[in-house]
Amino acid sequence: MVNKKDNKLILVIDDKQYILNIVKRILEYEGYKVITSNTGSNALELIKTENPDLIITDINIGEMNGLDLCREIRDNILYKHTQIIVLSGERPIDIQKQIELKISKWVTKPFEYKEFVDIINSLLH
Repeated sequence: MVNKKDNKLILVIDDKQYILNIVKRILEYEGYKVITSNTGSNALELIKTENPDLIITDINIGEMNGLDLCREIRDNILYKHTQIIVLSGERPIDIQKQIELKISKWVTKPFEYKEFVDIINSLLH
């Protein structure tokens, strides 16, 4: 682990366990605390109990679409300013929809390690 990054907590949501493992490993190496979820409903519970500083979500996350998850997060006044990164193999949605959902950044899989970490660092500091 490089350093503690001010104990920032990141929630990563993806329906593929290997993606969760890769992203978690990268973020922990960079000094962040990380929790993971493979469903939207579980992610919503973790958001309420853990109050993450940053949420990274895929679009396809099981029973709930990642964009629907973003909408639910933004509907709650407590989390409307929480940073959200969409990490997806899909092409980005139009910019107007990203603005409406207050998506902080859209990162397409596969991603470059340094670029990904730079995005996270810039959003959290």
